[in-house]
Amino acid sequence: MMDDDYNDDHMMDDTPNYLRGIPKAYLAHFYINGDEYSTPKPLLVNSSRCKNFDIFMDDASKILKPRCGAVRNIYTPLGKHKVTRFQDLKPDGYYVAAGAERYKKLAKKK
Repeated sequence: MMDDDYNDDHMMDDTPNYLRGIPKAYLAHFYINGDEYSTPKPLLVNSSRCKNFDIFMDDASKILKPRCGAVRNIYTPLGKHKVTRFQDLKPDGYYVAAGAERYKKLAKKK
């Protein structure tokens, strides 16, 4: 005879056992710091593929190909917050990829 708690827990979650505990991958969109003509490029954020945030920034450098050479900092679009870990990135979020330089505020177009 099966335990009622066991049935209740497994009936609520339709995720197969082999997929439980696997981090979900999602897209985030990145602008290049200081480039007023850049359009956001989508990047796949998958913390299981990149073991730490520095490896993710190396991958972002290869895909985004910023003029500064390598992505070393990631900021929120208004430059108020520096992103330092995967948990700070949100699915379908927009961010600014920068080199070693600080966030560059773009001039408003007239």
